Amino acid sequence: METVENNRVVLIASGCQYEAHRLYSLWDMISFLADELVRPLDALKGHEMALLGQGQDGRVTKEQADMILSHLDALGRLSTKLGLSATHNRVNFLIGKVIGGGGRSSLIAVSLDELSKAVRLEVYKIQFAHIPANKLEFFEQHDLFGELVSSAFPSAQIEIKDAGNCLAADLHTAAVFHLMRAVESGMRALAIRLRVKTKDPLEYSDWGQIIPAIRAKVNLLPSGRSPKKDKALAFYNRTVSDCEDFRVSRNRVSHNRAAFNEKEALGLCERVRDFMQRLTENGIRESN
Repeated sequence: METVENNRVVLIASGCQYEAHRLYSLWDMISFLADELVRPLDALKGHEMALLGQGQDGRVTKEQADMILSHLDALGRLSTKLGLSATHNRVNFLIGKVIGGGGRSSLIAVSLDELSKAVRLEVYKIQFAHIPANKLEFFEQHDLFGELVSSAFPSAQIEIKDAGNCLAADLHTAAVFHLMRAVESGMRALAIRLRVKTKDPLEYSDWGQIIPAIRAKVNLLPSGRSPKKDKALAFYNRTVSDCEDFRVSRNRVSHNRAAFNEKEALGLCERVRDFMQRLTENGIRESN
């Protein structure tokens, strides 16, 4: 499929196939329908009316058959692109009747009318959701928080991408859920860097064990010995404070205590992005 990337929005090239999880502009959809759907349907409707005008005893001429077959072929290709199985079967059936020759005009006309109705019914079932322009930046972004974060935290990458898709679809509470799962990847990597010990193995410890253990470890770090160590201590203090704040949101979303609105979800997205980027900039990453 040939596409053109323009500000992370995928534009449809002429005659391409619709794909799931792609962005299509309204203009592209209109152009597609006009070029590949409406025109062959209009042409077949014209043939239908012409055949009806020949009366009950009229016969399909070779010239008419050739023209009908060319438009049926175009519609058949379209049905394959869009996965319109019922349309595809009707097209093949009608092609067989036309190729057979000797068909009565009125019967072919009725079949063309039935085909037209079947196409409209099947196409109607293909649904598209609208994403507002101000939410396009979140949709299907593999590296929503940047390539470095995706590389450092591969387990969080899918959560961050899903959070972006939820924001694009106005699923604010769901977005927070995925954001907190991303935070957990960063928090556990931080605990490993600090060699934190918990009652249970770290991979089985919950936030209530890990965050206090990180805080206790950070409180033991010396300060005032060098600008470098002071900078590191400031980083750890800020990062563990973020974890403590995120824990409140995590409890809200995990224990069904409250829903999140758009402002809250977008604000948390920015904070989680800064948190994950800060971890990455300070060399913290998931262990293999």
